[in-house]
Amino acid sequence: SAKSEILTMDSVLLTMHQEEQSEAQALKHFEASEIEAMSEVQTSRARQAQELEAEEEAAKSSFQASKAAWSGRAEDLERWAHALRSEAEREERSMQTALDRASEERDEVQRLQGEVANS
Repeated sequence: SAKSEILTMDSVLLTMHQEEQSEAQALKHFEASEIEAMSEVQTSRARQAQELEAEEEAAKSSFQASKAAWSGRAEDLERWAHALRSEAEREERSMQTALDRASEERDEVQRLQGEVANS
């Protein structure tokens, strides 16, 4: 009977040991899965960061190109406005010259009319 109790105890201890080993193996498997999942998350985050960086660089490049294009247009408009101002100033001088001539001619006509009237 003592022998039977010892055999039963040995059997119980063996069963407990096997259960502990099984749990330890399950824990190792869980830890490995957890490590793999963390690695996948890190890889995914790194990929997302690279994609965002690439998108940011593309946006910066596009902005710089647009900025350069608009800057060129602004310079064209400034040159055009300057040319229009110069043309307007020339027209104004030409008109003033014509007005001055007309005024001189009117004065000359009035002078001559005065001489005719006086003679």
